[in-house]
Amino acid sequence: MLRESVRLLRRSWKSLLVLELLMQLMSLTMLMPLAGALIDGAIRLTGMRYLTKANLELLLRSFWTLPLLAVLVFLAAIYMLIQFTGVIACMDAARDGRKLTLSGLLWEILSGVRRFFAPGILSLLGLLMLLIPMVTVSAAGGVVSAIGVPDVLGSLLSDQNYVVPAYAGIALICLMLSMRWILGLPVFVCRRCSFRAARRQSRRWMQGNSVRVFFGMLAWCLLYAILLLGILILLTGAGISLISAFGGSVAYGKVPLRVLRYALLGVIFVFSAGAVPHFSAGMMAYYYRFRDEAESSCKSIFPRQQRLLRRTKGSVLAVLAVSALLTINISYLYRLVTGDASLRFVLHTEPVVVAHRGASASAPENTIYAFANAMELHAGGIELDVQQTADGVPVVTHDLNLKRISGWNRKVSEVTYEELHDLDVGSWFDPIYREARIMTLEEVLLFTGGEVFLNIELKSDAEGECLEEQVADLILQYGAESRCCVTSFSYASLKKIKEYCPDIRTGFIMSYAYGNFYDLEDADAFSIKSMFINQQVVSSAHQRGKEVYAWTVNSVPEMQRMLNLGVDHIITDKPELMQAQIDRDSTEDTLLEAVLRLTAS
Repeated sequence: MLRESVRLLRRSWKSLLVLELLMQLMSLTMLMPLAGALIDGAIRLTGMRYLTKANLELLLRSFWTLPLLAVLVFLAAIYMLIQFTGVIACMDAARDGRKLTLSGLLWEILSGVRRFFAPGILSLLGLLMLLIPMVTVSAAGGVVSAIGVPDVLGSLLSDQNYVVPAYAGIALICLMLSMRWILGLPVFVCRRCSFRAARRQSRRWMQGNSVRVFFGMLAWCLLYAILLLGILILLTGAGISLISAFGGSVAYGKVPLRVLRYALLGVIFVFSAGAVPHFSAGMMAYYYRFRDEAESSCKSIFPRQQRLLRRTKGSVLAVLAVSALLTINISYLYRLVTGDASLRFVLHTEPVVVAHRGASASAPENTIYAFANAMELHAGGIELDVQQTADGVPVVTHDLNLKRISGWNRKVSEVTYEELHDLDVGSWFDPIYREARIMTLEEVLLFTGGEVFLNIELKSDAEGECLEEQVADLILQYGAESRCCVTSFSYASLKKIKEYCPDIRTGFIMSYAYGNFYDLEDADAFSIKSMFINQQVVSSAHQRGKEVYAWTVNSVPEMQRMLNLGVDHIITDKPELMQAQIDRDSTEDTLLEAVLRLTAS
């Protein structure tokens, strides 16, 4: 069995590679939008706009939940059928020495989908569902990765230590349950018959052989898992050694460790993509053995006079189903383009790490040095403060009075830009920064060049006129609408920004988070002091399509609390530490985490 399985993979790897590329393309362009439309529709029909831990129970109790799950199961089954049909067709052609063209492969897949609606559809559906856990959730050609897991479900599952052993147990049970019909899938594809006939043939072959096939397939799957684990261990050890040999840091948040992490994820992705072909190779090896021994063929169970009618019925059902799915797909893509729908509930996203006044823990705040450090630390955003000089120039500095950062006891609004242009605003932090100068907002926009998100805070207690209009004009001039958010303690300022340009995002800064402020029309986000942020605040804002920015988060416990709450932006003086917590959180209890603990000890 082992030799035949390896031979099948070796002979058909080129066509399997083409098939996998087609499957990934289908995941991105069809399966993901279809699943997104269904989940989005269920959430809207329940009267919600966003899925969070707080309202998950409401969705689960909804009348629409069961129909949603049924359609998602159907989508997953169709996807698995396409994947297995393509893989089996490639292997069968390679074994017989036949050249399988792209058009021939597509025809085999379409034929399989058409026969999906022939007698035996429920048993075929059940078998396909049983096969998903055995090729792992992420490896099932992208079923779950394409459909997506809502953030709230992902966070709930990731917090449970029993998930991995429970999943392994489920996969083992599924393998046992599928034994009687497991060879029905190769018969279904290779003999082009209904699955009812295919499962009967599989059941005859498995009589007296089910235990042998079970342990053979189990060993074949474990071999794949062991190979993956071995490569990950070797790559991790070699990567850590290489980083250390060149004097690099293996601490979380550092670039070398991120590169290693992405390399490990790349290996996992490749093995995930190859899981279905690997499983199919073992299945096909047994199919060929029993077929050659029995010298039997699978014949249609339909009488000759009914065959044409059955084929026509199956074709009509297949065309209707594909037409309905394409209609949903196109309509949802249109809503994505127009902004009426969002993928946020199906994509797990990390919070944006925003450097407070730049990397202000390592350089003087609101200066080019702090901004450069923040960008070097790969911060996702920079928070900065803007106010006007006496001659109306928007400049970047926090305090209304210049005394703390320059020693000159004058207000920013009382001096012209020419007067403060040459002020030393870095020596107070460290004499090596004596060349630091107050920057204009335009200089910051030029310097950052759209590489990072800008949280532009308008000082609400600063004196000046037309500040909102000037800031909006500069944002539009440099095309930064999609890469910034104008925030302020003054809601009136945000209203002015929206009047000048509705496309510019705005954020209402709040020291306290009490009351029903979530429906403020001119605020796209709420920037709240972290100690006042709880799950209710985050859930209520997200339900209304608003974001939550947490400030100023500098301690590790508070960083972890914000990560667990699912805030959108985390504003911190220590972006490197914050990014390290995100990396640690996303790799906790993994092979990389274990190696780093051993290295540290």
